[in-house]
Amino acid sequence: MNDKEAIIPAQVPNQTAIVHINLMTCFWESLEEKCLVVTDKSFDNCHVCQAEIDSAIFQRMHDSWELTVFQPNVIALGSFGYVPKGELIQIGPDKHAALVKSSWNGQGYEGEYNTIIAETNDSIQVVFNLLISEIEESLEKDGTTSLKWGYSSKMEFFPGARSDYYDLKVTQFGVNKEGMKFKHVRFYTFSDTEGRYMMVSHQ
Repeated sequence: MNDKEAIIPAQVPNQTAIVHINLMTCFWESLEEKCLVVTDKSFDNCHVCQAEIDSAIFQRMHDSWELTVFQPNVIALGSFGYVPKGELIQIGPDKHAALVKSSWNGQGYEGEYNTIIAETNDSIQVVFNLLISEIEESLEKDGTTSLKWGYSSKMEFFPGARSDYYDLKVTQFGVNKEGMKFKHVRFYTFSDTEGRYMMVSHQ
């Protein structure tokens, strides 16, 4: 065990799991000092093996830190038991979240997800999860690869009707499976009922 990872017993007898600190960052929110911790836990490094994401919120209480929210098994992401390091983002004027990117590939396909994890409704949960890029390539006779179809996305938060959460604009652009160029723009707003961002319109 060190300051960034630990080996713990797994649910399967005589097996272990490796837990990494994926993100640990502190900020001020609602005049309170908080720290957001995201960990990823892997049991194997096989191609289809994902990492389990756990998360916690610590809050400074006078001269000490107290655990205020802990949420195991938020989501499983990545492949080969690996998830890249997350980053802190703002999804509102006084609201923070973790952005975790993960990818997969196989048989000529590649894809990448953007997953946003935030404290909401007294828990920590996924408030947005989107496949933001995807491509399929073909192998040519000379050993080179060529793009058959694919797309990328751009995410932009902006002030909307709500005062606590920003709205979200996602622009997707690329070449579809029919070989035609396209561009789609979708708008999302946070829903208290669903506890996550929901699409409200598209162009």
